[in-house]
Amino acid sequence: VEMHGTASLKNGQILFGKVNKVSPNQTAEVQIGHQNMIATLDIPLRTGERYWFQVQQPNEGKVVLKALDSPNLNYSSLKGTAEQLTAHLGMTPEPAATKLAEYILKNRLPITKETFQSALQWLKAADAEEVGLPVIKTMFVQQLPFVKEVFDALFAQAKGEPFHKLLSGLKQLMQGWDSETRTAVKLMEVLDSLHVSRRNQLQQ
Repeated sequence: VEMHGTASLKNGQILFGKVNKVSPNQTAEVQIGHQNMIATLDIPLRTGERYWFQVQQPNEGKVVLKALDSPNLNYSSLKGTAEQLTAHLGMTPEPAATKLAEYILKNRLPITKETFQSALQWLKAADAEEVGLPVIKTMFVQQLPFVKEVFDALFAQAKGEPFHKLLSGLKQLMQGWDSETRTAVKLMEVLDSLHVSRRNQLQQ
């Protein structure tokens, strides 16, 4: 199925969708948000029902979904849906994982097992859900690198740490990198200029 904007879908990403039509050739038309995709039928699906699907081999504007078995359908509540998501991700049932899954579902954020595990680990270490969850959303929405350093920097900013402290931390982090890409060199120049500018302001 040709789709607009499929480049953002990643292999292994899990989606929640409604079955619009089941075809005789072991496929089904599935609606994910406002888009229609094709799912392969490894398990029987019923028209009009909602299921979890996993993205397989997205390429050249085409996406194939694999239906995930949901033996105990309980999508009547957000918590039930969130628990199904954590189960499909192979996570141990725990309040922190369910809370993250609920937030992801409410905000319609893309998710894979790897990004979920990382986000859960960072949130636990940060120990401040009300600050950390919006940071996870920002990383997805702004399409920032999904790495701990980016989370830590945004989390510190959200908690209100002084900007100059954040700049110093980023500079120290970058000095530890082996890579000297054009982007990294440019960023260091910007950090140096901001540092000099701030020192001049303090002197004045």
